[in-house]
Amino acid sequence: MIAFAILLAAIHVAVIVRAILLEGREPLARTAWLLLLIGLPGIGTILYLFFGEPWISTAFRERARRAYKELLPFAPDHAGAPNDPTAAANAFRTCEAASHWLLATGNTASVATDSDGAIETIVADIDAARQTVHLSFYIWLNDHNGTKVVEAICRAARRGVKCRIVADAVGSRAMVRSHDWMRMREAGAKLCVSLKAPLGLGFLVGHRVDLRNHRKIVVVDGWITWCGSQNCADPAFLPKRKFAPWVDILIRYEGPVARQAELIFAAAWTTETGEDLREALSMGGAAAARGGLSGPRGGHGALVASWNDDRYLRGGPRISAGKRDDHDPILRA
Repeated sequence: MIAFAILLAAIHVAVIVRAILLEGREPLARTAWLLLLIGLPGIGTILYLFFGEPWISTAFRERARRAYKELLPFAPDHAGAPNDPTAAANAFRTCEAASHWLLATGNTASVATDSDGAIETIVADIDAARQTVHLSFYIWLNDHNGTKVVEAICRAARRGVKCRIVADAVGSRAMVRSHDWMRMREAGAKLCVSLKAPLGLGFLVGHRVDLRNHRKIVVVDGWITWCGSQNCADPAFLPKRKFAPWVDILIRYEGPVARQAELIFAAAWTTETGEDLREALSMGGAAAARGGLSGPRGGHGALVASWNDDRYLRGGPRISAGKRDDHDPILRA
């Protein structure tokens, strides 16, 4: 009995040391875990073992590393400084440091008027697609707006556009089990249910069930992309009603910056499905023709950024700008 108590105490101390020394943890989170572990030793230790770190299986991390290395040559080179560097130099340097992406110039951007207007324009972009549609959402519902996007993807796939679609296993659980999901598959779209967790038991597949793919990515023909906080659903879907009014912002970018979102999507897609997208990226599509991206390039971006980092899993695509960083988040994790 004494030996068992000593063992439990040793585990408790080891967990406290781990919580204090874990690299990359925010100070407030470190303090909160420390207080919990000291105040409620038994419960705190159990909670830490389940939720204290963004653990993902070694096999999953290895697939992500391979995808990163395969896609790294396709990251765009530095496009040059903006026309007026004195007015925006600090802002661009901040974006570079935060996103780990090289600066992309020559883009246009427009803010959607509202959530419904954003969906309407996304549908129009999909309807105008000629080569590829790459789409990823955390929450995708079978409501009015969600169904409109489903129908647009079905139309695009039937006319020969290569459609690759990702939906989170938890955030979009109703969609991935629905007839709409099957409709897209039958139309010819390739589908991926991201971060599956059977029966909510994430440890069975090697990751924490509460770490989700929160990205919202839309890339059309490698030249048009959308960035923002909006999911694929009506503006006032059920989880939002008690917080109403709810305002999401979605920005439509057109230009070389779309290549960054394309690579972020491609890295996650390759990691989860195993499909090699290097040939598609080397062709360049519309982006190569319009933006001057001619196959493999130097440069460095946060391509996977990162399946190993819960900041990625809780965030969206960072497509603004970035600088070279030989210590990408996937390699630091």
